[in-house]
Amino acid sequence: MAPAAGFLTGVIGPLIAIACGSCQDGVRGPLRFDGALIAVARYAVPPVTLGTVAGVFTSRRYGRVAGAGLGVLAALLVTMLVLGRFTA
Repeated sequence: MAPAAGFLTGVIGPLIAIACGSCQDGVRGPLRFDGALIAVARYAVPPVTLGTVAGVFTSRRYGRVAGAGLGVLAALLVTMLVLGRFTA
C-alpha cells in the first residue's frame, strides 16, 4: 500500500496539481511555486515512502508506522495540490 501511495503522491500528484481543464494546453501556468512543487515531489516523497516501507518491516507496531507514513504522504499530496493552485 505504501509504495502505491508513494507513486500516486510522487508521480501523479504533481500532474494533478498543474492540470487545468479549461486551459488550452491542459496545464495551469505559469506557476509561482514550481520549484517548491518539484522539490516536494523529488526530495520529500521518496524518503517518506522508503521510510514507511522499512518501518513496516522492521517495527513491531507496523500498523501505527503504516498509518503515520500514509498520513504524511497524504499531507504531502495536499501540499503539492495547494502549491499547484498558485499561478503568477
